[in-house]
Amino acid sequence: MTLNDRLQHLSTAFLISFGLVGLALFYWSLVRGPVLESRADNPRLVEEARRIERGPILDRNGVVLAETVGVPGGFRRLYHAPTTPAVGYYSLRHGVAGIEASYDSQLGGRDRNPWQAWWEALIHRHTIGLAVQLTLDAERQTLADAALGDHVGSVVMLDATSGDILVLSSQPSYDPNLLDREFERLTTDARGQLINRATQATYQPGTAIQPLVLAAGLEYGLVEMGGVVDRLIGAVRVGDLAIQCAVWPYSYEPSLVEAMRYACPAPFVDLALALGGADLGEAFHRFGLTDSLELPLAAARASVPVLTSTEDLVAEATGQGAFTVSPLQLAWAMSAIANDGMRTPLRLVQRIGNDERGWEVVVPASREAYRSMEPETAREVARAMTGALPVQIGIESPNRIAAHIGLAVAGPRDTYNSWFVGFAPPTAPASMSRYLVVVLLERTDDVAAAAEIGMQLLGTVDR
Repeated sequence: MTLNDRLQHLSTAFLISFGLVGLALFYWSLVRGPVLESRADNPRLVEEARRIERGPILDRNGVVLAETVGVPGGFRRLYHAPTTPAVGYYSLRHGVAGIEASYDSQLGGRDRNPWQAWWEALIHRHTIGLAVQLTLDAERQTLADAALGDHVGSVVMLDATSGDILVLSSQPSYDPNLLDREFERLTTDARGQLINRATQATYQPGTAIQPLVLAAGLEYGLVEMGGVVDRLIGAVRVGDLAIQCAVWPYSYEPSLVEAMRYACPAPFVDLALALGGADLGEAFHRFGLTDSLELPLAAARASVPVLTSTEDLVAEATGQGAFTVSPLQLAWAMSAIANDGMRTPLRLVQRIGNDERGWEVVVPASREAYRSMEPETAREVARAMTGALPVQIGIESPNRIAAHIGLAVAGPRDTYNSWFVGFAPPTAPASMSRYLVVVLLERTDDVAAAAEIGMQLLGTVDR
């Protein structure tokens, strides 16, 4: 082989090698590049994230619920009490949840226009995210968390007039500051600490559904509040269950008001049978019990009640049927009773921005309030609930608070969930806010405990 042949072979080998290198570069940079860049274990992404000053999350009064502390390259997320699941968490190892997830782009400063990002990179300024201000009230949230204590359950508080969500408490919960250390334990904990019970968990409403069944009867002209009911304290059979009054009345008048006071199921079963499946189902839909919750949070949708037989009507009228609902969904439906029949779209985020770039008010997707029931229907039910807690539970029920208790059989026999629904003030001018509270306690028939928590929250209304 001549020298020229050898040089030609060597040149060919180099060309093939360069070609293979070029193909590899093309594949890994253009074909596989985007996938590699987005991998959670990409050290460049982690390093970049540590240089982002993530925006704070604030309550309605400007109280800091979450903020970024440290210096560029060493930023970390810090959460302050109350650490509600609604705020969620931000972790470089485990991702994001809650508001941290829903507004990740704004909080992380990725919503900037390209020119702004180019300029900040040119002057070596680290990325600063926008603030997100919620409708939550940190003071009331802290009170609700403390009142729940060791109970398993949730508390929801709404401004029924504006639709603002003031409290979303869920217990047991977790500390997002310790998430990286405890994540594996939290994901396997049978108590479900990562679940937001206010929005993600659904329950049979039991006798807590009675104010809405009564509203349906009034809407269709089937009942009069001053009328006498045929039976009050009789048990109602739902399958193998015998559903009775949540609180046994020592003395009573045979009326719907008294049936509401003691959460007795029989009169409401009679009312549901008089309504029929079509009208009761239409009322449930109109009251918002089956609507989707348009929230920047994970929220379970209520199931649709089955009302095709007499047995179905009996089961749904006692809240022991196929229909299940989250505490927030029930609160939204009940808000129409507190607000003269109008159901206002829910709002969890007030505004986004900062003082440098300005603030943008967040408007709910459904801007218009919806009339769930006639004003007089709402006022009639509100009057029936005013000062109506049974004296047997040992909690004073002043005339400035409308309240109702509920009990639902859950799971094995003798296992119950307890409900409280209340609002204040029962009547108010259109310009005045009305506040509604729903409490759900799992695995207890202590309706007095649920009522005590709800009354504590409603006691803050005058402040």
